[in-house]
Amino acid sequence: MALTKLKIAILEKNLTQKMVAQKAGIHESTLSQITRGTYVPDHRQKQLISRAINEKAEELFSDRSVTSESMR
Repeated sequence: MALTKLKIAILEKNLTQKMVAQKAGIHESTLSQITRGTYVPDHRQKQLISRAINEKAEELFSDRSVTSESMR
């Protein structure tokens, strides 16, 4: 199973996608697609999301996914 770094960061911070989307000012459905890796956000969206969860955009979006095995 592959998880995006963004999804992992959201889970680790005990946030919901709805909370992050609202704070970032983007649609929750868009954020859901981004966290699943089915939509590639533009630079502006990356910045909004990273600010909303207090992470660096280059860290969240540098690699599309990580495997669950690499998290162990």
